[in-house]
Amino acid sequence: MINRNQLAGHEMHELHEIIQACANSLEKAQLTVNQVTDPDLRNVVQECIRTKHNQIRAAEDLLKNTGIM
Repeated sequence: MINRNQLAGHEMHELHEIIQACANSLEKAQLTVNQVTDPDLRNVVQECIRTKHNQIRAAEDLLKNTGIM
């Protein structure tokens, strides 16, 4: 388990930026998935949504383990 002392300030900042980038990407994918008519492309967008959810969850878990959240 990681504690607060194992993440430097710049690392916490970078992790926050990663979460924000994933959230922005997730929001865009969620807004466009219903507009996609090609089934294969729709599957790709849906997989992107699942992946972004997992990435955000993993980053948030890391923050929780450091005692930040």
